[in-house]
Amino acid sequence: MQLIHLSEAGNMALGENLQKLRKARGLKQEELAERAGVSITQISKIERNETDPRASTIEKLTTALGCSADKLLFDKEAPGLTGMMKSALERAERLRPRDKGTLLSVINKFCAASIMMRELNYDIDGEAMRRGLSRDDILYEIELDEQTAIMEEQELEELIKSEETTEEVERKQKEEAEYLASMSRQK
Repeated sequence: MQLIHLSEAGNMALGENLQKLRKARGLKQEELAERAGVSITQISKIERNETDPRASTIEKLTTALGCSADKLLFDKEAPGLTGMMKSALERAERLRPRDKGTLLSVINKFCAASIMMRELNYDIDGEAMRRGLSRDDILYEIELDEQTAIMEEQELEELIKSEETTEEVERKQKEEAEYLASMSRQK
């Protein structure tokens, strides 16, 4: 089992972050302990920075809180646009498969359009000189970016269908289990 040594990490503030995230989600220590499958004593000790939790405990806590390990472990998120992008993507992870797919499609299309704009406004010869590449190398990179965007769009549609199917099967299994449970209670 791997231990995370908070004292060696320098910029970690796990206890404060855990408490802040727990409270932001309206959870009591007991509720978080139950969701994460760890003892309330452990939650309390972590929040008071009295223990170095195992990596498996960190994983359980991030799952229960619906956040990244970075958000739980570190004092600050990445600054500026990068931090905002990470935060937005963390929120997007909680979307339904079709909504995730729509968001990814928009991102892919924006990136493809950006690539085309770069190509139109691009000083290909100047870029090739600056990077020590040939004009053909630069054009190949642009074409490769475009092909990657097309392939990702196709793969995205397959992933959406797969996740929706899985979600539907799980929903039906849950309904069936609830029905069987209600039938056995009636007997």
